[in-house]
Amino acid sequence: MGARRTVDAPGENARGQGMRIAYVVHGFPPEGVAGTEIYTWSLARAVAGQGHDVHVVFPSGVAPGSPLPLERDGLSLWPILVRSRRDAEWPGARFWHSFRHKGIEKAFERLVGQIAPDVVHFQHLQSVSARLLLLARGFPMVLTLHDYWYFCANGQLLRHDRRICDGPGSGLRCGRCGAARAGLPSSALWGALLGPPFLYRNRYLRRALGNVDL
Repeated sequence: MGARRTVDAPGENARGQGMRIAYVVHGFPPEGVAGTEIYTWSLARAVAGQGHDVHVVFPSGVAPGSPLPLERDGLSLWPILVRSRRDAEWPGARFWHSFRHKGIEKAFERLVGQIAPDVVHFQHLQSVSARLLLLARGFPMVLTLHDYWYFCANGQLLRHDRRICDGPGSGLRCGRCGAARAGLPSSALWGALLGPPFLYRNRYLRRALGNVDL
């Protein structure tokens, strides 16, 4: 990897103004109300309260109903409409869309150019797209690791039987765990069949992380 840029805490940018900060997260209240979503909402409001221009980009299953960005809580919100329901997708598409989504990628590439942030802060990319870490190149990038998702597809490093996992290894453990979570036998055969897609996923995410500055 080349030399890394320096990313400071929010202060003033080169224009002598508050920074323009874009947060990217996999959901946002009121549609998404789990831990990372609420954390991002709280952080974004606090930073906006310090005088910074804060934008939040996230996928949504609800049409915005008015031109973007939506203004709320002192924030500029940019929901990316995703019409397909993950629970209605076939398993292969659901797995792929857990870390790649061309529709979201295309919309994000347009939005990040439109927002032109001083820094992009990625909160979570599960069911968004890890390719956003490549599409945001040219902007300083910060990423918060809220869990183990970048090398564990279920994010918690827990096996299907709730035991702590030793890590993905060659992908066989991921394959067996994925089979069990899909209602299939957690066998060596299924581990061998499903292991390669998980191995590809983990390697892709690891490479994408190499673009992050902090």
